[in-house]
Amino acid sequence: MASKTITVTEKAYRTLARCKEPGESFTQTIERIAGDRILTVGDLKARVKACAASGEPIFGSHLKPKARTRSAA
Repeated sequence: MASKTITVTEKAYRTLARCKEPGESFTQTIERIAGDRILTVGDLKARVKACAASGEPIFGSHLKPKARTRSAA
């Protein structure tokens, strides 16, 4: 499988890391969050940034997780 290296801000990395399920890779997390709805890394970065700024969860009504997510503590 081919892979690509991407650069994200520390804040975006921490936000994505909080979305990871136990045992899940970052690739699996991005695929679960984005599915076919986000087409570019720029789209994903913009969504993570917008959610971080607003306090809104990354999963909104237009981004449905494909797998069960952890409940908020």
